[in-house]
Amino acid sequence: MDSMALFDPAARLPRRLQSRLDSWYTDPPKSQFQVYGPLNGYLQGHKFTTTKFLVKPQALLREEDASNTEADTTGSDDAPDDNDNDGDGNNSDNDNDGVGEDEDEYEDGYEDGDGAGDRSFDSQGVSVTDEKKYPDFTICQYWGPDLDINPKADIIRVIIEVGSDERMLWQVYRKTVIYLEWAGKRWHGEVLGIAIVKNRVSLIRNNPTGGGFYMLYDGWISIFDRRFVEELNRIHRYSIEADRTAWN
Repeated sequence: MDSMALFDPAARLPRRLQSRLDSWYTDPPKSQFQVYGPLNGYLQGHKFTTTKFLVKPQALLREEDASNTEADTTGSDDAPDDNDNDGDGNNSDNDNDGVGEDEDEYEDGYEDGDGAGDRSFDSQGVSVTDEKKYPDFTICQYWGPDLDINPKADIIRVIIEVGSDERMLWQVYRKTVIYLEWAGKRWHGEVLGIAIVKNRVSLIRNNPTGGGFYMLYDGWISIFDRRFVEELNRIHRYSIEADRTAWN
């Protein structure tokens, strides 16, 4: 087999998972639903393991509720800079336009009230508004119990959106950028956006000091391109270093 057809051989994946991912080189997934399982197995099982990360399928993102920001001091003032981010929600027009995929099917994953009046909380524990979005995957650092007494809420490091149709590359890319904007409003640190359509990927990185986002490599590359795995490894290393800093 052409060496370019091996997906992240250094990961030493189980043979069946390696075979499934390798097959995408010549037979790309026909829909995003064929991507979810193998991708989740790779990310959570081998690349971002549960020792320090959680891979959250269809994790809820919503716009931070500014009216509660000052009143809700639980943990936020004591957390390190990176924790100002924890994935939030949307503040945009409905950006589902054009992509036509299945976010609206997923209406669970958030809590209303939770003993705090009419406030709602997203899957990163942030007080938010009622507008909802569901990226296909978020990868978060996490610290122990999901309790108010834990000042370190989950930090989103990677957001992934998966599409099916190559005619909609731009729409999938645009959705990913919007998710990054929503999630990145409250943090100082790095986050990686990944847009996937069939066996192609676009990588988007934020500018943690100057704001904004930029596309890496001027477009879409193959998921078998070594730069894809290198970028995953880079954000993993960055996250581990941030983890050490947060606890020292």
